[in-house]
Amino acid sequence: MLKKYDYHSGAGQLQILLPILWIGLLLIYIPIFADKKLPLSDVIPMRLMFALGIGVSFVAYKNIKSTYIEIRDEGLFYHSWRKKITAPWDSVREIKIQGRKHKIYTDSGNFSIGYLEPADAPRKSFIGIVKNQGEYSEEVIDEIKKQARNAKITYSIFLRPL
Repeated sequence: MLKKYDYHSGAGQLQILLPILWIGLLLIYIPIFADKKLPLSDVIPMRLMFALGIGVSFVAYKNIKSTYIEIRDEGLFYHSWRKKITAPWDSVREIKIQGRKHKIYTDSGNFSIGYLEPADAPRKSFIGIVKNQGEYSEEVIDEIKKQARNAKITYSIFLRPL
């Protein structure tokens, strides 16, 4: 059994939305950049902010594009831009339910699961993601609960059952 889940629809939407956002902001601030009366010391921080914002946006896109989770017979494999975690089923210690996200704690490290979808599924539109918000994430969490029998299930303080 090998199931792979990722965030490819969200990454595709970020790929479109981030350049539109930064070009839109740049168009709004062009009059300020073009003002000859404005001292250079006032323009440099704004240009630095744009460069930093574009850099942070690129890093966020790269992270969401490369993040995926594999459910294997022997355990979980989590891969992101920053970390890789291989966790056998008996090393999964806790599943914390935090509303839209779930946090998985293992002996090898911990990671969060958001709105996943099967890696081989076609891209969804924004409406498709909103419509089926937690469908596949719940499927992944249910599979982890079923395989990692010794994992403790906890809830965020605001989500605890009464």
